[in-house]
Amino acid sequence: MTANPGDPFTGWDFSTNFDYMPNQSTTLRFEIVNRNSSENYFAGRGGVTSQDGYLSTPLTPDWRPDLVKSETKVILVLLFRL
Repeated sequence: MTANPGDPFTGWDFSTNFDYMPNQSTTLRFEIVNRNSSENYFAGRGGVTSQDGYLSTPLTPDWRPDLVKSETKVILVLLFRL
């Protein structure tokens, strides 16, 4: 993607969650997030860093970040209030 004004890009997302509060100090949250775009924008399974994960690694000419048009995340959180 370029940084030019007016580049076409369409994106949307939705999320939903379920909270379970067994007492006033503990919350268990289950969340599902789905995001989509018209361009390859989100990190795919192959990742977006170099082969070994370091910034100083010389990249091979055929290497490109693995970007995809959609992603779905399932998030499980346990929160404690002190």
